[in-house]
Amino acid sequence: MFASKAKEWRKHPAISPWTNFKACFTGFGTALALFTGYVVLEQAYFYFYKPPSSHQNPPESKTEELGS
Repeated sequence: MFASKAKEWRKHPAISPWTNFKACFTGFGTALALFTGYVVLEQAYFYFYKPPSSHQNPPESKTEELGS
């Protein structure tokens, strides 16, 4: 009974290595979730609505149109 009270300080959040590790990366989990959601939505958009490729038929240069 006495030993459990004596070792209780080791479970305190200020001393926990995991808490100290998480404090180094404040907001990283939220940022990672938002970035992952953005990438997934962007890929879904490009899958369903394929934008026309601008590299297949490049436009003529302006100098050729003007005859210079």
